[in-house]
Amino acid sequence: MNRKVLLVLLVFSIVFVFGQEAKTGWGFGGVPAVAYNSDTGFLYGIVFEAYN
Repeated sequence: MNRKVLLVLLVFSIVFVFGQEAKTGWGFGGVPAVAYNSDTGFLYGIVFEAYN
């Protein structure tokens, strides 16, 4: 069990260290948003972000 956890942590740390590169330009991100309100019912949409 401990060897598996150590291996997973090692792989993630290697990906994190070597996956870092300087990005230029615009970036975009978004996640779905779902909510419920007893007055209006179900609400849905997206949370969107644009960054430079």
